[in-house]
Amino acid sequence: MQPNNNYDISFLENVTVSKFGFNLFSMPNYSWKYTNIVFEEMTAYLVRQIAHGIGTFIDVGAHYGFYSVLIGRTNPDVKILAFEPIRENFKVLSKNLMINNVNANTFMNAVSDFEGRSKFEVSTQSSQSGFIANPDEDVLKEVEVDVVRLDKYRELMKNEPVLVKIDTEGNELKVLTGMEKLIGDTDDIRLIIEFNPNCLKANQVNPKALLEKIESLGFDIFFICDVELKYKKYNSQKSWEDLMGERTYRNLYCVKKQQSLNICFFLHSSQLGGSERSLRHLIDGLTQDYGTLCTVVLPSQGPLGELLLESGVSTLTAPVTWWCAIDEIPSEKVINRQYGESFDWLNQNLSLLNEINPDVILTNSLVIPWGALAALLLKKPHVWLVNEFGVLDHRLKFLLPFDKILDFVDKASNKIITCSQAVKNELFPNIDPEKAFPIYRHIHIPPEVYSPDQSTETHFQHPDAFHLIIPGTVRPSKGQEDAVRSVVELQKNRDRQVELIIVGNAQHNYRNFLLKIIDDYNLNDYIHIVPFQESVLSLVMQADALLVCSKMEAFGRVTLEGQLLKVPVIATNTGGTLELITEGETGLLYTPGDHVELAHQIEKLMDNPKLRKELSEKGYNFANNNFTKENFSGKYLDLLSEMKNMDNREKTGTSWLLIRQYKNLVSQKNLEIQNLKQLLNETEQEAVRYSLSKSWRITRPFRKIMKMIRGIDN
Repeated sequence: MQPNNNYDISFLENVTVSKFGFNLFSMPNYSWKYTNIVFEEMTAYLVRQIAHGIGTFIDVGAHYGFYSVLIGRTNPDVKILAFEPIRENFKVLSKNLMINNVNANTFMNAVSDFEGRSKFEVSTQSSQSGFIANPDEDVLKEVEVDVVRLDKYRELMKNEPVLVKIDTEGNELKVLTGMEKLIGDTDDIRLIIEFNPNCLKANQVNPKALLEKIESLGFDIFFICDVELKYKKYNSQKSWEDLMGERTYRNLYCVKKQQSLNICFFLHSSQLGGSERSLRHLIDGLTQDYGTLCTVVLPSQGPLGELLLESGVSTLTAPVTWWCAIDEIPSEKVINRQYGESFDWLNQNLSLLNEINPDVILTNSLVIPWGALAALLLKKPHVWLVNEFGVLDHRLKFLLPFDKILDFVDKASNKIITCSQAVKNELFPNIDPEKAFPIYRHIHIPPEVYSPDQSTETHFQHPDAFHLIIPGTVRPSKGQEDAVRSVVELQKNRDRQVELIIVGNAQHNYRNFLLKIIDDYNLNDYIHIVPFQESVLSLVMQADALLVCSKMEAFGRVTLEGQLLKVPVIATNTGGTLELITEGETGLLYTPGDHVELAHQIEKLMDNPKLRKELSEKGYNFANNNFTKENFSGKYLDLLSEMKNMDNREKTGTSWLLIRQYKNLVSQKNLEIQNLKQLLNETEQEAVRYSLSKSWRITRPFRKIMKMIRGIDN
């Protein structure tokens, strides 16, 4: 039996919301929006992420309470005020809050710019009612409702960031008018507003008038593209019709201009390596605590992209080819094809990047130049995040001599942020510390890791052995051979029982090399090489000591994780590790390649429980006090906020100067055409020689960038 309308709540069904996993009561013909699709996917992910950092959520037009429940389950400490004028919807809202144990102040009121009572049109679709119902739906009946202004509820709100969701079928402008004092009195207030042109017109409101009202209240406006999973920034020079596309409505995300940040990152990997995980923590901090919007350009589909989307981050997939190689530089044919694809993608997607309109573009690795080139084309500030030594740690082979690469990084960036002082000193010793400097990472350890479930899988097989672990990519530069040979030394020469787990994605040949050593010494029961583990932190907690054997570590994320987990760390005395470990205080050190010295340090820990405890405590205190969110995402926020209004039209650097030279040349009216072509060719060849190339012949595809730049700059 089917209900006669959407308001006979005896027909309610309990459904599980797709992607979010909580249950809601819903009328049958509305349930598909929660189960068959991800309801307002991009908006919902963003709201869930923002929920971590707000104090109050105001849900205007709460309907069944999807957003109130989403926020209440994400952060139970948020103060929730939910407004829903239709009695039947209000009852469903109350039931949904109750079954999800969400505390909220609920009000059976409509919200507008006045106080009193008013007629209200109840649509056949329960989510489409309003003072003037959605014109695309039939009106079932007309009722009278109590009407309030949001300004009167200021005293109920926490003195922390406020998020307001407004979905009132065309009455949004009047809701804003009725909360102008609230907006003026609240430093950090963000808005999610439904923008439905048909509903606005039915309420005698020009859609552009709503956008102008939002801007007049001091907000930047971003169109949330829920189906396309993108954000696009609005400005008064743009047509809202173009940003709508074929959609009948879109949600707007509005942030006060002084807090607004819209960032685009270019990444070299879609996996979950150290730099990628650190970037995710940075993005989480920027989004959760400060409401920043982030778009990430990834080289492929992968686990990182899935996690970023669930964190409210828009992602683009692009062929962001490396300008270096781990093994051998590819052939001329491969270079031409790969770089041609990268240039073509930039050329074809410049309009999309312009619609995203980031305030700042960041490149998250030395190994790709495309973020810098995109910033050049869009005339945006560029920050290069340098997370590696490049040649010293990963033995990378670049298409250019390495000093030319570093020169390009300098000239193509407004700021260079290194992961450690060691990287700054090694790669950019002569660059002004106001331009190139380190910002240390923050690592979030999930609370459940500190108290792992007893059923957590372990790969340790000998309870009485001293347990060692070395996490990270298994390759020669990470020094796992030192760890293996130290176990051989301890087991075979010193008769000490130790067990080692090597965990991480492995290079095939190096893994086989390690397995041969293990097999030669008959230590297969005591040394285990296991694949990458999502739960590696829980595994680290089971170890007696953590090893970091890298020959040259730029930062040492694993070292910091060990300290935060109160597991004593033994690491190599090189690179950025020396900024994390003081010998005998926050950990122990050894010389890379000296497995006997490493074995000595392991034995020292085995024989001295008091030392283990002291290193664990001091290491934890050092990491916890110094590597904070405020010192990581907080510093990035200050940096990016300072840069977002930077006038980058007169971008410095050889590339930009060459483009300007080209413009000057073509503007000389008396220059003969033949001479112009010759000079232009010389300028273009000079740019290509400067830009990234090993030779004019090999880097032929780089010439495409000059054609693109001319078109944009003209």
